[in-house]
Amino acid sequence: MYFIIFGFIIFLGVHLISLSKLRRGKLLERIGEKKYKLIYSLLAFIGLSLMLFARFNSGEVHKTINFSFFKNIHIIMLIANILIISAYIPRNHFKKWFKHPMLLGILIWSFSHIMVNQHLNHTAFFTSLFLFSLIMIFGILKRDGLIKTQAKVKNSIICLCAGIVVHGILFYSHAYIAGVNII
Repeated sequence: MYFIIFGFIIFLGVHLISLSKLRRGKLLERIGEKKYKLIYSLLAFIGLSLMLFARFNSGEVHKTINFSFFKNIHIIMLIANILIISAYIPRNHFKKWFKHPMLLGILIWSFSHIMVNQHLNHTAFFTSLFLFSLIMIFGILKRDGLIKTQAKVKNSIICLCAGIVVHGILFYSHAYIAGVNII
């Protein structure tokens, strides 16, 4: 659990720097863009790796709770996957409507996993990602305001199709990825 907390502090801390245009600007000026991106990526990777290490080395068998709301969690996860995928496809309606679809997708994904996990490390891991997404959504909106984007129907359809495919892959391979069979 301590690895999750320590990893979360590193992961969130490096991202919080990017929310401050002033701090980020000073760092870019002092060390340059390439070094900044390298250090930023390395610290974010270390933080996330510590969190994942603790989550997957928890030493206990994973159990789930059957909340009636989460009985069909795969539908909620489908929405999260579509939102996460839409962050990578330019000019789509999900970006236009939600501004930061990946963060919203991670928020939905992590919240649904918090609701079905009993193990402390798993709950701490997903809670960390939930808090990270929430903080970043509000922080980016405060920093940048609402950014208007253009959207193409074709790109939105690609988001839907790609999200469904990714969801199907994750749904059927969840036991191999996370050690929990959901089928």
